Amino acid sequence: MYTLIEYQKLEAHSAFDMAVMTCALSDIGFTYYRSDRQHMAIGYLRRALECWKLAVGRLSRATLRRIINAGELCEYLQDYETALAFYQLALTVYEWKVGESHPDKLLTLHNLSTLYRNLGQNGNTIFYCKRITATTLETTDPSQQQCDSNNSLNSSLSAI
Repeated sequence: MYTLIEYQKLEAHSAFDMAVMTCALSDIGFTYYRSDRQHMAIGYLRRALECWKLAVGRLSRATLRRIINAGELCEYLQDYETALAFYQLALTVYEWKVGESHPDKLLTLHNLSTLYRNLGQNGNTIFYCKRITATTLETTDPSQQQCDSNNSLNSSLSAI
């Protein structure tokens, strides 16, 4: 999408400039989406994705949440390739920056499993669902897990 000269100019910007620019590009994309101009929304979201890739080491948690939102919008617009790129970028940064059990990382894993399910790629769906399960079990205190399980069972039984 960008020429080599444009990439060099982008890389020269500060982290703050990059954050503001990528947020502006994604906001334009979301605005076009809301005004029924989806074909224009995707272009801006793809440009934001390219900028976010350049700034990957400088992304904040709030920016990561925007990346997930952009992926969800691309998935809704059936641009699955771009949605997958957003989700994979978010997952990479979450694993690098915030660790295994962050809720947004788990949401990203869920989004990947859902996207692959919608694409009929059952092997990838199962892979990401297993990662969610493994991550959740590894980060939950076993005594709390049993307590939560009992509370969930009791509330389910009382609803019957």
